[in-house]
Amino acid sequence: MARKRVTSATVGAESAGGLHRYLPRGPRAANEEDNVNRTYRVTEIVGTSPEGVEQAVRNGVDRAGQTLRHLDWFEVTEIRGQIVDGQVEHFQVAMKVGFRLEDA
Repeated sequence: MARKRVTSATVGAESAGGLHRYLPRGPRAANEEDNVNRTYRVTEIVGTSPEGVEQAVRNGVDRAGQTLRHLDWFEVTEIRGQIVDGQVEHFQVAMKVGFRLEDA
């Protein structure tokens, strides 16, 4: 089964129920040999935004990048939000992010 390329347009357009199908489950490289000697650590974060799912993802990854080096991939695990007076007030996107451990 071919994977759909994820762009900012598809992240913003996909529904909460289907978005996770298109995101990679771990690190990938054009050349698989690039990953032979790499070790990754995975951590979970939640990005938030009143603007939408795509911006919540970007906010989460941007913030993680301020603390973690060598971020290579993310996987959306859950999309949820806050409703106020019958209107969507805030988006929350839970995701796993993978970063390469530095060589010793």
